[in-house]
Amino acid sequence: MVKSIIEKWYKRLEFDKKYDKDFYQALNEIEIPPETTISNYDMSCEDGMKNLLVALYSCERLQRLYKEKGISDEILIDSLHDINRWLDTWSKVKGKTHLGEMSWLSRTLNGNLFKLGRLQFAFITSKHDYPDSELLKGQKVIDVHIPADGKLSEQSVKQSFNMAKEFAKKFFPMHENAPFITHSWLLDKTLEEYLSPESNTLKFAKLWTEVHKDPSFALLRFIFSWDTNENNLKDAPITNSFMQKIKQAVLDGKQFYEVLGIIRQN
Repeated sequence: MVKSIIEKWYKRLEFDKKYDKDFYQALNEIEIPPETTISNYDMSCEDGMKNLLVALYSCERLQRLYKEKGISDEILIDSLHDINRWLDTWSKVKGKTHLGEMSWLSRTLNGNLFKLGRLQFAFITSKHDYPDSELLKGQKVIDVHIPADGKLSEQSVKQSFNMAKEFAKKFFPMHENAPFITHSWLLDKTLEEYLSPESNTLKFAKLWTEVHKDPSFALLRFIFSWDTNENNLKDAPITNSFMQKIKQAVLDGKQFYEVLGIIRQN
């Protein structure tokens, strides 16, 4: 029963066929107890194949939760495709089929993070406390995340925010007029030195009011590979001019940031 559920979700999420051999080998060799849930699973597990099986097994419970709430199957599948993205990311890092980021994925698999169009949204209470920016600890906020999932066009972003507003109204009414917040390297004004004013990244950043920023080289993981940092950057391969600019800037001592931003709803 457990194996059939796992296989069903592997097929339904349509993973790249290059993973098939490793997946079916793991399915036959690794036992996942029926009582396993994403909540009782060891998030520090370094067995990437076991992680994949548990994530897929957890999809069944999440589907039931979505049905109980009346959330569409389309949103379910779109949200669950984060498993595909992180499998691709970590398999590239490890050089073999491997799912990492289980703590992050638990947010989706517990029904706390939803992909609505281009962006992901969590309907939470703020952990930040910046009274001058009218962002207070404990207030209702809509936390926005930007998955690596294609272009960040103005139209797709606008559509996604509109979807989130409608979603909040229907499923999280306490968040209906809550501000959007995000914490991302994409909001770093330093990027204006390296991108065209017409770039989707800068247009996205201009939507937000900066609340706080911290020195960070998190952008390296997103621009290069997930295991890239300022210490091993010199060995990172370059495939476009933007990567070349950022690589040279960091090697020359340029500081970048992660920015906490807010968009207040009227």
